[in-house]
Amino acid sequence: MITVGVYLPGMGLRISNMIIQLSGGSLVLATLIIFGLAYVLGMGLSLLPAYVILATLAAPALINLGAPFIGSHFLVLWWAQITGITPPVCLSLFVACALAKSPLWPSSIEALKKACMVFIIPWLFIYDPLLLLDGSLIKISLRVGIIVVAIIVLQAGLVGYFYRHNKIIDTILLLIGGALLLIPHFSLNIAAGFTCIFSVFLLQAKGTKLYSRKEI
Repeated sequence: MITVGVYLPGMGLRISNMIIQLSGGSLVLATLIIFGLAYVLGMGLSLLPAYVILATLAAPALINLGAPFIGSHFLVLWWAQITGITPPVCLSLFVACALAKSPLWPSSIEALKKACMVFIIPWLFIYDPLLLLDGSLIKISLRVGIIVVAIIVLQAGLVGYFYRHNKIIDTILLLIGGALLLIPHFSLNIAAGFTCIFSVFLLQAKGTKLYSRKEI
């Protein structure tokens, strides 16, 4: 019903064309605009209606700009999942805060930090064909393994704990290393990312007095 109601009067095509015009034909800018739409829709809708609307209005714009068909729908599906943690509404978080008797805003900030990969991973569906199973089994497995490592490292940087409680330099290196691992199609950035991660591991594994107190 939502899809027919959007497409029957031609509103879907108008909004898709509007996204393309506002982005100037840039896939990156169009994706950023769609992210803003997804965030706003997530404030008041549950997963299924949010995905249906985004798939109807936003995914065609990405496809017209050259993004993969499946990747475009995966992107809007993942961003539709943020409906439960996007303040100020964050429907799921209200339930969690009521059960845990925790304050809403501090809890929403922690939820955003711990679920930040929901915002980042969808970009790879557009720019990394290996996540769409377009490639050999070895390449796909290797790429998925690297992304899993990147997710763990980025979360360690955001939460403030890796092998021990992070110092400021640890957090910076972890965030840089995790971000470098997510960049597809380059071998140099992967080597640099693992170097940053290994450096933090060596620093924290020494167990010096520098890590005797918590400092993020």
